Amino acid sequence: MADPVAFTTTVDTVITTITNVSGFFVSQFVTIADMLFQSPFMIFLGITVCLIILSTVAGYLGIRRRGGRRRR
Repeated sequence: MADPVAFTTTVDTVITTITNVSGFFVSQFVTIADMLFQSPFMIFLGITVCLIILSTVAGYLGIRRRGGRRRR
């Protein structure tokens, strides 16, 4: 029979890891949003970095966009 304490510890570890990772991404987006209000160059740079981060996360999660160019 499985040890309920070990299972609870594992679940707590997974939840803590997810919380830390999501907290990291939120803090990065807040930092980028702060940069957006500094100068026009920072607006471009911030949007570019946001798109790169979103693209990386989407690729990691396996999210694909629909439509776009079709290959023949």
